[in-house]
Amino acid sequence: MPLIKERPLRPSLLYISFVLLLFVACDIFAQDPAESTPAAQPTPQQPEMSAAEVRRLIAKLDSERFLIREDATEKLSHAGPEAIDELTAAVASGSLEKSIRCIHILKRFTLGDDINAEIAATERLELIAASGNDGVSQYAQDTLNRVATLQEERSRRVLRSLGMKFSEYMPAPGFVDPSRGPSVTIDETYKGGPKELYYLRQLRFIEDVQMSGEKITAEYLKQVALMENVRLLTLKETPNVDGDALAALGPLLHQLENIRLYYLPVGDQVIPMFGKMGRLIKAELYGTELSDKGKAELFAQFGNDPRRMDIRNGAFLGVQGQTIAESPCTVQDVPREGSAFAAGVKRGDVIQQVDGQDVPHFTALTEVLRDKDVGDKIKMKILRDNQPIELTVTLGKWPMRPEYVNR
Repeated sequence: MPLIKERPLRPSLLYISFVLLLFVACDIFAQDPAESTPAAQPTPQQPEMSAAEVRRLIAKLDSERFLIREDATEKLSHAGPEAIDELTAAVASGSLEKSIRCIHILKRFTLGDDINAEIAATERLELIAASGNDGVSQYAQDTLNRVATLQEERSRRVLRSLGMKFSEYMPAPGFVDPSRGPSVTIDETYKGGPKELYYLRQLRFIEDVQMSGEKITAEYLKQVALMENVRLLTLKETPNVDGDALAALGPLLHQLENIRLYYLPVGDQVIPMFGKMGRLIKAELYGTELSDKGKAELFAQFGNDPRRMDIRNGAFLGVQGQTIAESPCTVQDVPREGSAFAAGVKRGDVIQQVDGQDVPHFTALTEVLRDKDVGDKIKMKILRDNQPIELTVTLGKWPMRPEYVNR
């Protein structure tokens, strides 16, 4: 007996709701293998199905006979990406049975092993969900919601296998930044390409993306720009990312709260980009190619406030302490990756002078170091256990996670 009998009149809203509920229930009790098995085995490659065969099978999706509908559904589920456009078009056929089955087949593509098919099917489901076609669009949205968790688990597994690094924010004691969230690092250990970064879009919990190395290009930035919840972005020593490449971040700019550009070949052409960051709390531009005029313009754009627009030549000392103006420049921590650690600076030292300039507090130390370049040597006068000592420090580069240090 047919599951749904065609009627000459358009089904009522109550009838549509009943049918949708029935299909959802059937979907729960007869889950796809890809849904019930977290690590599904790759599906054997099927011979390419012709467009004519795809259309012939789609026509059977609302057959009067249930077994014919089921057989067509199963065969289309194993078709290649070439079936996706035809299935999407059939959703608007006017047949509720056919529309629901097409969405069900598209769902299977979103959980398959073919990344091209997954991307295409997910995008088509998003279009159907946004079409506003009564119960059909709602069913498409419900389908996307149901597969989201499965896609997230699979995406994390795939990206880890490609060398991507995931981590939680772990600040130094006493220097907690409540704005920080889970992060992902894409560097030279990542063995994938920009296409595989599609999986990042399914990791909606990621708020912080850090990228470094020669392989980072505009194509990588395009994928990151489509992530929904990214608020913090760091780019360090990415020689193939210039001002033109940064334009690929366009869709992301309005949601960024913090951006760090370290040692990038970018100049004054990036200034208009910052005008599009309506939620920006702080920007750090270290070791860029901004002109003095460009630095002044960008600094003025943010109220001449170095806490919001921090522009430096890029030298890194590597000491941590309180930035209260009345407090002396007392070192509270010396990270091992910093130049200060290599030169022998210790916790509890009080920095009094740098190159003959007094530094009564950490804010003054920042200003002294702002125009220093990587590789510069500085002479520091330090008070240790009430005894004055002098140290020579060769300044290095800022690390990827600068929240661990102040200077």
